[in-house]
Amino acid sequence: MDKPGRRGKERGQFYPCHGAGEEDPTVIASVMYTIHRLDRRDVKHIGCHQFGMQALLKGIYVHKDLLFFHVSLANNSHVPFDVDFVRFKIVDKKIAKRTAQQETYIEPVRTLNALTRIEGKGTGRIVYAFPKIIIPDDKLLEGEIYEKGGGRHQRFYIENSDLVDARVMNELIKE
Repeated sequence: MDKPGRRGKERGQFYPCHGAGEEDPTVIASVMYTIHRLDRRDVKHIGCHQFGMQALLKGIYVHKDLLFFHVSLANNSHVPFDVDFVRFKIVDKKIAKRTAQQETYIEPVRTLNALTRIEGKGTGRIVYAFPKIIIPDDKLLEGEIYEKGGGRHQRFYIENSDLVDARVMNELIKE
């Protein structure tokens, strides 16, 4: 018996990945590989530089009903950065005093080159695939990268206008 997200051997049928809609997992992998291989910086205004670490959102891409985020991490210190976990959530843009804050967590459908450690003076890049995300203008998509056993957490914010201006991925590079 075949596993979900794989092609059947005898009939060539397709089993969809969880959360990826009707898209073929090999096409998703090919798009993610293309984004990682091209290593372009299409988004220049979203990032975070704190504690000797730099987290940049290098690009937002769209292919059918999936959004792809290309994230770059650079360690400018000599102390290694151990990635504990990465989290994306939708948060309120402005929080009035004494009001409850609504947070909605979003899980990636697929990750390419998930990093666990960035050595001192090293860099790394990750590509995340998400189902189509549209957020209201009074909310932000927040990306957080947490350090294991440390306090050098990185955080960046993506507005709806950035998601709407995502670059369309048509050209594919075969692995």
